[in-house]
Amino acid sequence: MCSVDRDSLQWILTKRGTGNAALIAVGGAQESLDAHKESSVITLTLKSRKGFVRQALVKNPPGSRLRSLQEKLKSLTGVAPAIFYGRGILQYTWGYMPFRERIVTIVGKPIRVDKKENPTQEDVDVLHDKYVASLMQLFEDYKSKYDSKDRTLRIA
Repeated sequence: MCSVDRDSLQWILTKRGTGNAALIAVGGAQESLDAHKESSVITLTLKSRKGFVRQALVKNPPGSRLRSLQEKLKSLTGVAPAIFYGRGILQYTWGYMPFRERIVTIVGKPIRVDKKENPTQEDVDVLHDKYVASLMQLFEDYKSKYDSKDRTLRIA
């Protein structure tokens, strides 16, 4: 865990041989304050958060090394390995069985990013707009399956 400032991200994304990856909660603390389960509007704090887009343009990091390893093992063995932590079969304190919680993860199509040493604000805005549009489309495509059809997504 580290700061999400530019220097920290550049260090993580350029450090070789350690399998580092940067996972960013783009909306941060503000988004967590806007999260209300019963609300008809889901608010994502994203409109002014563009630093992660600039870093993607500058560093253009490859996909996750763990994901690459999983895909390689899957192609060799036909099995995609995973690390499990959960409850036991006869007891609930420790084991490899999943906890009884519904977890839904939806992954969109990768957005192609061309590396640019000095991206302009227009480059950042164009990529940010693509990201937001893809996120909005994912929400619309899957909201009726995993959430209420009546909820809307608002980008703040």
